[in-house]
Amino acid sequence: MLVFDGIIFSLQKNGGISVYFAELWRRFASLTCESRLLMYSDNEVSSFGKSGSKREDRDARFLERYRNVAMKGSGLFHSSYYRSSRGDSYLNVTTVYDFTYEKYMKAPSRWLHSWQKFDAIRNSDAVLCISESTKSDLCEYLPDISVDRIFVTPLAAHEAFRTSAFHGMPDDYVVFVGSRVSYKNFPLLVNALGHLPGLRLLVVGGGQFSGSELTLLDSVLPGRYFHQGNVAIERLRDIYNRALCLVYPTAYEGFGIPVLEAMAAGCPVIAMKSSSIPEVAGDAALLLETPDEEDLSDAILRVSRSDVRQDLIVRGIERAQLFSWDTTFNKTRAVYEDLLGRTLQ
Repeated sequence: MLVFDGIIFSLQKNGGISVYFAELWRRFASLTCESRLLMYSDNEVSSFGKSGSKREDRDARFLERYRNVAMKGSGLFHSSYYRSSRGDSYLNVTTVYDFTYEKYMKAPSRWLHSWQKFDAIRNSDAVLCISESTKSDLCEYLPDISVDRIFVTPLAAHEAFRTSAFHGMPDDYVVFVGSRVSYKNFPLLVNALGHLPGLRLLVVGGGQFSGSELTLLDSVLPGRYFHQGNVAIERLRDIYNRALCLVYPTAYEGFGIPVLEAMAAGCPVIAMKSSSIPEVAGDAALLLETPDEEDLSDAILRVSRSDVRQDLIVRGIERAQLFSWDTTFNKTRAVYEDLLGRTLQ
């Protein structure tokens, strides 16, 4: 029995982790081997994963996200967010996404998160990391974990992200996607665009602007910024298709799916040469060594040149094709089969 713990769908309506786990589940659910997806009464996406007898609905217990899961029989248990089954007859697999809490968050939330994460890792028969960078962080924070138990299973972009028939000049906006917490360096982009009066800023997701963000935006980019909430995949693809570029100046990332999404959609990428970004972007993006606003302004100006832009588009599309959810699935399946000692059909 393969058991997939869908606790992540109780924690977020959308996001990189839920996308990853949804892609995994869809592929494993198509196999003939016995499998279950556990979903809870407090989940945010109750319609997800309706696959007949392969979905098991459970009532959410008090503090469900922090509690381990009781399972009968035997098999393999893979939690979507740092839980495990402690029964002797179940093998445990944990996916580690990043070490953001350990690097940037303050106590006590950091203590609670790290306690749960480290406990799940130490009680796992195999640990999956979404990038070599995350694996390196894991070895740093938990040197007691044998590297023989750690496997890298890179992520991918949704197949909907592709180029369009649009071949005109790009619209005069730069796009920023996702969370704007401190290490994402959002103010860096705002200040960099302050030197480029002909460009606008389109922000997608990440929640409404805070008071301090609005103060900065109104001061540096008056009338030149726009915000959209969590948009559908097709809408985000269209945004990428027409944008001058995606600027992704984060100082740390476990993987960085927006980089792949943009490249797959033919949108040039400017990002920081940090954490996992170089292994995702390769030489298909402009990567900055330091978070300097003048360097970022210069990079945006470079992308405005048609020859540089076209070169980045071509290389980005080629780079994005190296990643696929089928590859993620096949690498994960190989780990399962090694643990179980049998082929999964």
